[in-house]
Amino acid sequence: MNIHTRTADLVPHNPRAVIGNNNPPGLIDRARVFYATLAGFLKETPVIQTHDEAKAAANFIEQSRATLGEMEDERKGFVKPLNDEVDEINETYRPAREAIKKVMDEIKRRLTAFAAEEEAKRQREAAEARRVAEEAERLAREAEAIEADAKACADVGELGVNVAAAITQADRAFGQFKRADREAARAEKQIPVRLAGGFGRAVSMRKSETLVLDDAVAAVTAIGVTEKISDAILSSARDYRKLHGKLPAGVSAVTERQF
Repeated sequence: MNIHTRTADLVPHNPRAVIGNNNPPGLIDRARVFYATLAGFLKETPVIQTHDEAKAAANFIEQSRATLGEMEDERKGFVKPLNDEVDEINETYRPAREAIKKVMDEIKRRLTAFAAEEEAKRQREAAEARRVAEEAERLAREAEAIEADAKACADVGELGVNVAAAITQADRAFGQFKRADREAARAEKQIPVRLAGGFGRAVSMRKSETLVLDDAVAAVTAIGVTEKISDAILSSARDYRKLHGKLPAGVSAVTERQF
């Protein structure tokens, strides 16, 4: 099939759409009529009480199955060419897409390794800068205490106290602390590696969370048996039965007879 075939060309023409066309009704039209017949039977027969009513109900079941089967066959006939076209289009793009993705994934792996190593180095540098800032703060606090002590001694008339020198030393120490603190903050801010690829804003590594099931029993006990968990357990139980010939403990089967 030509992948450039228009989708509209694959949809069968409905001749009944033409005014004056007297072709027989299609499956959907006949299904609507049949539905009305079924609804009428349900309305007239709220409870099946006789063999004749039971035979009529069985006949309606067979007709329903046949009608549904015919509609499904017709639907598949309409859908298959479209699905084939989609498959052909996907197959046309698949080799190039997968080749580029494979190379891109390897580049991402190498870039992630580089960025992780670079960020580890920056974390060490930031930790050292923070250590220097904390030491500068300690010295500044000591100088502040010396300044306060010098002022107190001067206030009581103690001789030989150089208040100006103490103030100068405290100011210098606090200035050094502020610079060291800014450097530490700058280093901490620069830890994430940001790269500009040339097509927009810079990007950095993103966190990716992967959940790990450490204890299934504890998890189910905490969450409870939800509908999703129940479906998953029953699906696994069927796989278990195929492998071992029996259902696992905790799962049973109920057999019902019905039409």
